[in-house]
Amino acid sequence: MDQHVIALAARPVWVFNVDVVEGVPKWLQKLAVGREEHHVVGAIKNHEISLQDHKRFSGVLQATQMPFLLRPLFTCFGGRFGDLRDWDDVERWGDRIALEVQKHGHLTSHFSAQRSFAHP
Repeated sequence: MDQHVIALAARPVWVFNVDVVEGVPKWLQKLAVGREEHHVVGAIKNHEISLQDHKRFSGVLQATQMPFLLRPLFTCFGGRFGDLRDWDDVERWGDRIALEVQKHGHLTSHFSAQRSFAHP
């Protein structure tokens, strides 16, 4: 990000990250989300970038990504494995950004509001 601070500071920025918080036990989710939010948003604000929105999306958590001995403990405490992605949520967020960009004329000749997004 440091390489692009000047360019990013000159325009509105939307940031997303993909994690597996939805798969961790409910009682740990709030802690995990808070830490991630603080890390991501803090890093951006330190660079005086005009952050419009930050969105978390769930990803995929496979059992094979976790040490064998932790898997039963993880599920015992409410964790779950699998494809946790919500493609409708991703598309809604992208559509909101496109509308915002068009509404406020954030586009320059270098950019286009047209997006191409493919998912399984």
